[in-house]
Order: sequence, then C-alpha cells, then structure tokens
Amino acid sequence: MDARYHLKTADGANIYGESNGPQQDLTTVHTRVRFESGHEKYKWLNKVVGVGIIAPGEGLRFIVADMWKVETPKGE
Repeated sequence: MDARYHLKTADGANIYGESNGPQQDLTTVHTRVRFESGHEKYKWLNKVVGVGIIAPGEGLRFIVADMWKVETPKGE
C-alpha cells in the first residue's frame, strides 16, 4: 500500500500525510505513517514516527485506520 492524502482540521490547518507498508492478508495492511504541516499548532506532527493497521470498514464502503505514535521509553 502506498497512499498520500490531504487533511484539513476543523480550525483550518492543512496536514499532508503519507502511509505505506506491506499487505498482511487479503484485507489488512501494516503501515508506516508520516505527516507534515506548516501550521504552528500542528508542527509537532512533523517529528512523529507513526505505525498503524488499515483494514476495510463495514460493507467495504470505507477504511478504518488505527495509528499510533512511536516514542522512546522514558527512563531508559
């Protein structure tokens, strides 16, 4: 899977996203996620390393993307 998308937040900020990763079975993809934003409130997203699982939603009419931010464990 290789996807690029544009998100617009409720407060009008633009966020660019990229996801890519290997297909696990007929419907599920494990993905790496990257975001970019020039908006001051969302610049923290530029440093996020993300991973996720993408799978079809009910009736194959949409997808469900569960994503997590990867962080270094504290105190290590």
